[in-house]
Amino acid sequence: MIIPKKAYSLLLRNLSLEDSGKYGCQLWTQNGGQQQLDFKLDVLGDSALKLNFPANLTYDHTECCIEKGVSPLCRPMCRPRNIGEEFFDPTSCQVDDYKKFLNCVTNGGKRDYLPCCRKKALPPFCFDFCGNNFQKLEKSHRLCLYYLPEIFDCFSQQYALFPPPAPRNLQMKEVGSGNRRFCFTIENPKNTLKIPSFVVHLQEMNVGTDTMNSRDAAVEEFRKLRKRSENKSGQLYGVTLIKELRGGGKKPVLITKIIASSNERGINSEICIPLESITNKSKSTYLVYVEAINDYGTSEPSKSFLITEDGVMHPAK
Repeated sequence: MIIPKKAYSLLLRNLSLEDSGKYGCQLWTQNGGQQQLDFKLDVLGDSALKLNFPANLTYDHTECCIEKGVSPLCRPMCRPRNIGEEFFDPTSCQVDDYKKFLNCVTNGGKRDYLPCCRKKALPPFCFDFCGNNFQKLEKSHRLCLYYLPEIFDCFSQQYALFPPPAPRNLQMKEVGSGNRRFCFTIENPKNTLKIPSFVVHLQEMNVGTDTMNSRDAAVEEFRKLRKRSENKSGQLYGVTLIKELRGGGKKPVLITKIIASSNERGINSEICIPLESITNKSKSTYLVYVEAINDYGTSEPSKSFLITEDGVMHPAK
């Protein structure tokens, strides 16, 4: 049996410039062995990272960081409001630490900080710290340590501004003879600067389909599609209607944009879109839910409902 080697880190605290010099470190093993390690220690001065962090950093992902196994030395960046009181050395963080931390901050990739990082004029090679696609540490990433206050400030802004609450009060309304409108509302929080746009997912269901699994698959498919669309023509704005293919087949998902003039604002800031042109084409049952989107990411999906062929909505269980 091969016994894995253990790795140890020596942490030196409260050093001054006068502590620079040559040192020897002696190690004793359990079997009585001894090993000498000589090294030169350079003390570069107080870290500017501690001094330059904004005082109003509000995000707190400590619970997620602990759950995912971010190392204790790197954990102060999960809750930076107390970072000046803790020892934080970002150079001691490994690739897995950054991957796990960014996964927590981005909520598994649902939040995108790239627009904020661009506004703060970060160099492009630091964009790896603004999303959930961190792969490996590059030499250029060392320069990004000086931009951590700006990056953390972006994380804090989005923590306060987004995600907006999921759309609610989903309902079908009859308008005239047989014409139907699908309506929903959203509470606009005071701390949300960017009014979100919305995406309505309308998926034709097979009899006996597991609606929750189907919804999860539809959400993932839409996010992949939206990323491809963003790369080609920018983000999707306004209200977008997604009609998923029956059974979630391998063919591309059909997207139909609903132009702004076809949306109606009702009482209590209701947002309504016409659905009869879609649902009247077949006598099927549809799964429907809504997401809110802004430049920072995507909200949680609203509650799901089933729309039967007669236009009646039932909660999806």
